[in-house]
Amino acid sequence: MANKLNMGFIGMGFIGPVHADAVALNWDISTAYAVADDDPAKQEMAKSMGLKTFQKAEEMIADPEIDAVHIAGPDQFHADWSILAMDAGKKLVVCEKPMTLTLEDSVKVLERAQKYEAEGGVFMTNINYMGHALPRAAREMRIKGDLGDIAIVQGFYEQDWLMDPNVWSWRLEGKMCASKDILPHLVSAAYFMGGLYPTRLIVDFATIVKQRNKPIGRTDAFSAEKVAVETELVEVESDLYSSVLCEFQNGGRGNFLVTQYMAGRQNWWEITLGGSKRRITWNQANPNEMEIGQSPVSEDSGKLTLQSVANLKLINNPPYLQAMGFTDAAQYSPYPGEHPAGYIDAFSRNFKAAYQVATGKIAREEAVIPGVMIGHICVAVADAVARSIEAGGKYVDVDYRGVDLKELKL
Repeated sequence: MANKLNMGFIGMGFIGPVHADAVALNWDISTAYAVADDDPAKQEMAKSMGLKTFQKAEEMIADPEIDAVHIAGPDQFHADWSILAMDAGKKLVVCEKPMTLTLEDSVKVLERAQKYEAEGGVFMTNINYMGHALPRAAREMRIKGDLGDIAIVQGFYEQDWLMDPNVWSWRLEGKMCASKDILPHLVSAAYFMGGLYPTRLIVDFATIVKQRNKPIGRTDAFSAEKVAVETELVEVESDLYSSVLCEFQNGGRGNFLVTQYMAGRQNWWEITLGGSKRRITWNQANPNEMEIGQSPVSEDSGKLTLQSVANLKLINNPPYLQAMGFTDAAQYSPYPGEHPAGYIDAFSRNFKAAYQVATGKIAREEAVIPGVMIGHICVAVADAVARSIEAGGKYVDVDYRGVDLKELKL
């Protein structure tokens, strides 16, 4: 059993440093070791921290001293780097979403990851919100039957950072931006919390800002540092708005709305699951409370762990969660009640579970980790979104190739 894993980070733009900060909280089972980034400034930063540096991700992955690889570079390389890291025999591979850009690549990663995990490795698709306690409580409520049959799903994710035509991001390349970048959060939330996946969908789509000034050279997303750079005017096709109407495998209906053109919204997303017994609503901007909507028609006879006629707020409080039987959620509530857990805490708790499995401290079946399947489902939905857009906004079936849906564990 390994006591600590040496970590290597691919990409230190926006999300890479977040990974590093979050993993640092798990100092007892992880050690920062190396960074791969082709930006000389990022390499110098890593060297100043005493880390080994590589210009190419492939060189870092080949280093036998590295036990865990965090993939936080551009989306188009996720598939190749994930497979390369698994082939190199790393104990843990953490891949940012989207897991891959194409369904074909997702099937390849899925098949390799299933073999890799059977051999003792751990593959994780980094779905941040799953590190919060209350989405896990929602999942446990659903499994216990507290929500009943879920008939309605409502999700929205709003940002404003791409309203300005002078702002550029590599996420704008191609025909999908909001639907590629932030839709996976809502899709995965419906799957993880509600046990639901879309089988059919239709998309209403808008680019809104059709021309942008693109920097000639490299820039970082969400950078607070304003640097004058030369730009060129380019045509843009990708969406700043998509509304996705879904039919789910249980006959339920729902809508996912994603946009990066909503003034004053930096990172505002919310998911609602409407069941025959109860509704739950959780908002990522206020992660320590979850509303439980109830109606007298949902009242059960006999034993109850929740009042059945009044709307409730479930608080991120370990004793409360434990007393209600939400044992998984309680493990993700790291502080005493009314000591709020936040963004970095969610990353940290996700990584902690993955690292504990990879170091042999807990068994794989004891940890509910966002793995390859949740990443694959998100890619399959993105593929259907792209096909609906290409068809001019028509209903399409979601292609879950590579998955036996009858054996899908929810």
